[in-house]
Amino acid sequence: MDLYMESPQLLPREYGELADRFGLKQTVVDFVGGLTDAGAVQLFNKHYIPII
Repeated sequence: MDLYMESPQLLPREYGELADRFGLKQTVVDFVGGLTDAGAVQLFNKHYIPII
């Protein structure tokens, strides 16, 4: 969650409009809460595991 709060441009494009309407924190909570386990692991790997 911290990653998206600090770098909201990493959220999918459609969430930008939601952030304007409902606030960034609620938008990030909704995005993270809607992730499947596989989706969360995929995003973790994308943002935190370096490609060697």
